[in-house]
Amino acid sequence: MKKLESGFLKGTTFDDAVRLTGFGRFHYESILVCSLCVLVIGFQNGLSAYVFPAAQCELHLTSYEIGLLNVAFLAGGTVSCFFWGILADLYGRRKVLIGTHLTNAGVMIICALSPYTASIVICRFLNGFLVGGPGSIIFPYFAEFQPPRFRSKTSCYCGLFFTLSWLILPLLSHLILPLPIDYNFGGVLVLTPWRLFMVVLGVPEILVGLWFIRMPESPKYYAAAGKIDKSLDVLKKMFAVNTGRSRDCYPVKYLRNENKVRTNKYENSISCERKAIRLLKTVLGQIKSLYKPPLRSITFLICSIMFTNMFG
Repeated sequence: MKKLESGFLKGTTFDDAVRLTGFGRFHYESILVCSLCVLVIGFQNGLSAYVFPAAQCELHLTSYEIGLLNVAFLAGGTVSCFFWGILADLYGRRKVLIGTHLTNAGVMIICALSPYTASIVICRFLNGFLVGGPGSIIFPYFAEFQPPRFRSKTSCYCGLFFTLSWLILPLLSHLILPLPIDYNFGGVLVLTPWRLFMVVLGVPEILVGLWFIRMPESPKYYAAAGKIDKSLDVLKKMFAVNTGRSRDCYPVKYLRNENKVRTNKYENSISCERKAIRLLKTVLGQIKSLYKPPLRSITFLICSIMFTNMFG
């Protein structure tokens, strides 16, 4: 890294640039919003255990239909596993997080008010599909704001909120599901305790989606896309919020992009469709490498741990 006569740093690496923003109010806010996002993801993964047993009598659900409702959510998440990563690389993490949370909140409300089992199955599939976005993006988005010294620690703190969600769910269900609520609005809309429970769980989705609107895009994403000026703007904002000083006091004037993509005229002329296809090919190539030596044994070990862990 070079130091100019004016005292400003030039050609700074991304990690050094993030470190120079300090650690303060901006990072505390990022921890809060991303932790709430992880909490919401946990709610979505665990709500079936409380909602559908309570809905069984009202909807006359068979064991097969309850199983279908549970599988629908997992199927949606499986289908979307590559989609959101590619979309985030094309359009940015922040846009995906905002869109998925707000859309998922709408789907939750529709699901809560639906009188038909088939429509609830579709809604749960969409819930799984949409929650796959923040589920796969939130930790990279969060980590890209954190200074290297605090990155691992803060990511662990954020991840604890997934476990916390499974502690909050039974408490909420204990408060809401026994309520004597049974409203029928013209035979079209029905409100019972389990439906109210789903509406309540949709509220944090709205809060998170709106909160991400005030959050900036990841500076790492901008840097990787070759948008150095935008990346610096975000870093300057972080510096100003953390220190209370002017953005102009931020010592980094040029960011050295070590992973810079090509940004020539040919690259800029490529359509989003072709970029998406190229990204998909890259992803598939990386997945293939996981099942070849020397990574194959490690991949099967991790998959086995994750698979058996879900039985708990």
